[in-house]
Amino acid sequence: MAKKADEGAGKKAAKVAKPSKPAKGAAVAGGDANERYNSGLGLLKSIEGPLRARQLDAAGKKVAAQAETEFKAALEIADNHGRAHIMLGMLLQMSGRPEECEPHLRRGMELPRGSQDWHIAAGTLANAYMELERAADAANVLEDITSLTADD
Repeated sequence: MAKKADEGAGKKAAKVAKPSKPAKGAAVAGGDANERYNSGLGLLKSIEGPLRARQLDAAGKKVAAQAETEFKAALEIADNHGRAHIMLGMLLQMSGRPEECEPHLRRGMELPRGSQDWHIAAGTLANAYMELERAADAANVLEDITSLTADD
């Protein structure tokens, strides 16, 4: 019974995850970084629960790969897209690939210090460092975070 529920959830995730068609006249296939970012974000959100729990089924893994492709496409168009760096870093970290997320999360931390985006990048980077058993690096990032909240 649980297997059927899992299969149904996987099919539902795959169905939900299809990016919507671009509006008439919108840039397609690589021309607009925000469009590619938004597509990746929609895909990521459709599998966020199982992804965070690291319990993706085959369909969910396919959606995660599509989201990664979209974020990378956004970065090929606009390497300075901070949110695309953050979301790609988060996706890599939650996919069990913390060693690959650091450069993207560091780029995300170049956004205004203390902003919500900065906090997301910093928190995710600290988690990745802990996963990689780099406690000193994690402590440095966490110290940076707490120094901001102490100033408030």
